[in-house]
Amino acid sequence: DFKVLWEVFRSYAGPADRELLVAGVEKIWAAIERYSIEVQNGYIEESSQMADKRLSERARLMTAILNNDVPAEEDLQSLASALGVDAAGNFIVVATTVQGDRDLRKAGDRLTASGHIAHTHSTGHYSLLVSDWKGEDTQPIRKLLSGSVCGLAPVIHGFSGLARACRLAIEIVELNAAGAHGPAELKDLWLPFLASRLRDAAPELVQSVLAGLDTVSEAEQERLTEVAW
Repeated sequence: DFKVLWEVFRSYAGPADRELLVAGVEKIWAAIERYSIEVQNGYIEESSQMADKRLSERARLMTAILNNDVPAEEDLQSLASALGVDAAGNFIVVATTVQGDRDLRKAGDRLTASGHIAHTHSTGHYSLLVSDWKGEDTQPIRKLLSGSVCGLAPVIHGFSGLARACRLAIEIVELNAAGAHGPAELKDLWLPFLASRLRDAAPELVQSVLAGLDTVSEAEQERLTEVAW
């Protein structure tokens, strides 16, 4: 601080030094200003590095959680701690393609500004927004993202459902072939959702259902099949 340093100089300076001290005041001020700038820049750099480390740790934990069908409890607790949230609380998860990443991050910033703890994560093909939430009403996030093509998973109760909610939100985005704007939910795409889930198990399902016809005559099989269709 210039005032403190100036008082120290004055206390040590004798009558003969006062004129010299006054003549060098600009140099003293410039030195203090340089030092202050260096300290400030150092603080900003250190803060930036710490923020980068926090983001890297959150990204690492999110990746580990999404890559496991049953995420490790330690990873879930560590992510909750890194975000500063209660792992047993309520959360929403929204997914969008990389093209909608900017809108998702803006929504995250607005949620943060309104008192929520929001985190965005990129998987490469998709972007995810995770935020703490109160209650079951999703209208606020629907309004924030009304102009974006995205998928909104049902509200989850605790971080134990985080990985499933993220995968579900991504699946909803994939099924939104029409590109309808605003967060799409399961209730909006339940038919294509069921069709998508059945597609993987279709051969086994057909075999399982038709296996019961093996014990009846060919004519009865044709009659039952015709009725079914």
